[in-house]
Amino acid sequence: MKSPDGIERYLKALAHRVRRDIIRALYQHKRLSYSELMKITGVEDSGTFAFHLKMLQGLVEKDPNTGEYRLTEEGIKAYKALTILTDEEQTREGEKEKHIEKKEAKPEIITISGKLSFTLTKHLAEKLCKENKKIYFTDILTLTIEDMPEELLECVLEGINDVFYIQAPDHLKPLIEIKSGDIGFVGKNSGFLGSMIAGLTSSIIKGVMKGIEESIKIKSGGRTIKFNMVTDIEEANSLKIIAESSSLRIKKEQIDKLLFKGKTTPNSYTKVFAENGIVHVKSEEAEGELSIPNNKIFEEVFMDIESSSIGGDLSVREKLDLRSDSSNISLTVGKLKKSEVKIELDSSNAKIVLDYDEFIGDSNIIVKGDSSNVSLEVRIPKETAINAVQESGIGTMIVEGITSGSYKDKNYEKAKSRLNITIDIDDGVYKVNVVRK
Repeated sequence: MKSPDGIERYLKALAHRVRRDIIRALYQHKRLSYSELMKITGVEDSGTFAFHLKMLQGLVEKDPNTGEYRLTEEGIKAYKALTILTDEEQTREGEKEKHIEKKEAKPEIITISGKLSFTLTKHLAEKLCKENKKIYFTDILTLTIEDMPEELLECVLEGINDVFYIQAPDHLKPLIEIKSGDIGFVGKNSGFLGSMIAGLTSSIIKGVMKGIEESIKIKSGGRTIKFNMVTDIEEANSLKIIAESSSLRIKKEQIDKLLFKGKTTPNSYTKVFAENGIVHVKSEEAEGELSIPNNKIFEEVFMDIESSSIGGDLSVREKLDLRSDSSNISLTVGKLKKSEVKIELDSSNAKIVLDYDEFIGDSNIIVKGDSSNVSLEVRIPKETAINAVQESGIGTMIVEGITSGSYKDKNYEKAKSRLNITIDIDDGVYKVNVVRK
């Protein structure tokens, strides 16, 4: 305990009631087994108790012959410091401390699941601890835990499972690790990254989309009318889709006109029409299919999606502008050449495939998001060079099977065909997979 770092470490070790009880018990009884220490301290969960023993490393050691625990010399010094700090009598022998076992009611377990993000505040933790309630977190994309005493977090945290990203103060991370099952990442710059980065989101999506689907049902009130709209799009170069509280499937078929069919509510505004070379599709509180001629390639596509589920296939040549708010997007876009792709997401889940034909010049992909999850697959010709930059967000960049952060091909500056990818996702996660065809 000579150095400031050592003092800080021992103060941290003695900061929790359970660890103080372990030190006292071992000073009084000299040697105790694991189960005896658990009984004395009143800790019922073996994993939690193992965490506390780990935090006492250097103060407590295990006798290799008997398997019992005892104090080290530093542990005895820590006990003496503890007695001074707590005004306890230092009687080396014959001292007996009374441990009153309180039979408390088992805490109520609250499950938080199916969310893109959640923050456990200190205020909420204090309220739940006082009410004898614990939280179990599961199927959450990003979990933020505010700074709080370790003992308070232990009081309210039942467990963590299927959570991709956890942001928490450093001093709480050991306890979080003990309480966690499948977590992907803890902290901004340190922690551990699990195998979940590639495929965690299926259960999260179900929870988020269930809420969206329920919202659509509530708005529709159960009353629907069928619609069947046909529009000639031979002269149109652009497609504009605006969807609100809708479920829309886009597909390509062997037809010569655009067909929009499905069901909607009596008071909604749902229609399709072509005007000045632009095909307008407006879907409000509707569920339907948008069928596009198989050979139709749009020069540009604009999509504004809110509280909806949109999926399917499109062919786009030069420009894709996709904006999504509280929605689920599953989209494959083919026939891209020299183009501009801009994807903006807010509290959304997006699985997007961008398939490029051969092109000369620079193409750009910009993905911006807030509290969102993005899975982006980019298929490019072999001669196309890549420059991929991560400005913010948590995730991976995979180029031809090699995982990295930002990525740039060595021949990028001299290449005739170049693709720039920029990822800027605040409080969200991403996976970008670039495949050369």
